[in-house]
Amino acid sequence: QGVTLPPRTARAVMAIVGDDPWQLHEEAAKLSAYAKATGAAAVTDAMVGLLVSGAREESLFALIDACTEGRCADAMTMLERMLEAGVSELQVVVMLEKQYRTLIAAADFVERGERDKNVIAKKLGIHPFPAGKALAAARRHSPADLRARHSELLEIERQMKTSAGAPNALLGLFMAKMAA
Repeated sequence: QGVTLPPRTARAVMAIVGDDPWQLHEEAAKLSAYAKATGAAAVTDAMVGLLVSGAREESLFALIDACTEGRCADAMTMLERMLEAGVSELQVVVMLEKQYRTLIAAADFVERGERDKNVIAKKLGIHPFPAGKALAAARRHSPADLRARHSELLEIERQMKTSAGAPNALLGLFMAKMAA
């Protein structure tokens, strides 16, 4: 489509999408169309992070890791980037809820002795890349902690939907509490 896909960026797409030719073609077409529409000569890593669905999952894992590792400033920067990219606060909460459900399921598999990310991916109906990230995160956090965080997110969603709290403030408090 008249734009360049640098090898480094192509490898980033493959790391997220895998080696499925159809999905790679679709992602490349989407990225190329976006680059062309914005007047860019090449697809960038930022475009991959914005448009490739697995990249958003990767961003969520990075956000969760930053929070649980006590890196509140990094977590808030990541949250701001997501919001600037057009993701609403409620979308962030719902995506975090989904990630925590995946982490809880992965932790359950780890407790049962399953360690293969491909098996877990198949059982959860997700790509092996996020399954591997979930498996790694599940090893670092207790299932009880993961369930507590998920419950907190459900409460934040309820408060957002009932106008019981300012969405930015609720997310900020959640990030700070996780980082504490």
